[in-house]
Formats: sequence, structure tokens, C-alpha cells
Amino acid sequence: MASDDDFVVRVVAIWRAAPGRAEKVRQILRELAETTSREPGCLGFEVLESASQLGSFVLNERYASASAQQDHLASAHFSSLVLQQAVAILAHRDVQTYQVLVPDTATGGKRAHAGPADPWKGSTTA
Repeated sequence: MASDDDFVVRVVAIWRAAPGRAEKVRQILRELAETTSREPGCLGFEVLESASQLGSFVLNERYASASAQQDHLASAHFSSLVLQQAVAILAHRDVQTYQVLVPDTATGGKRAHAGPADPWKGSTTA
């Protein structure tokens, strides 16, 4: 049987900056993306900003394993940038871990694991 570390972990976070704080959140996200992308277990870290609602962001993260994601959450840069700086200037933050229901056939996507074997039983919120 496969362990949690045998699957790619996919995380989608939704952040909305508090009024007047969007530029600071952008700066934090640029630094977070740069430092996280250098982590050995990070397979991808993409930040999107809504074209119609500036200050509303989507973070699309991929980790090689559950332990790689845990290493990210325990990192000094996550603590500093997210927990100590960003959280205080966000109006909204939602983080969900997903598993792939239908893989991306164009890239030969690998099944991601989010915990429960049944993808319809929900996801993990951080």
C-alpha cells in the first residue's frame, strides 16, 4: 500500500488583502514564492492575482510529498512571511489541500493525495 509520501500534495490558498494593503501582500507573496520554490520538496509555487479584483490572490502549490509540505509549513520563511507578516494584513485567507480527481493528461499528472481515500469526503483546512 502507498504511503502519504508517494503522492504529490496540491495546495490552493485564497488570500484577499485588507483595504490598502495589496502592495505589501504582493511583496510578501513574491518573496514567499522565491524562497518556497527553492525548497527541495517544492514542485511548483504559482501566485495569481485577480484581474477584476486587485488584491485577491490564488496560491497554487505542489509538493513532492506530505512530509515536503510539512517541511514548508515548519520553515523559517513560512513563519516569518505568512504567519508573522501576511496574516495580520489579510481580510481573508483560506487554504485547502486537494487530491487529483482527473489528472492533467497533457502533462501526465501524478495523482495527488490530500488525506482521505475518498476525494468527496472533504479537504484539509490550514
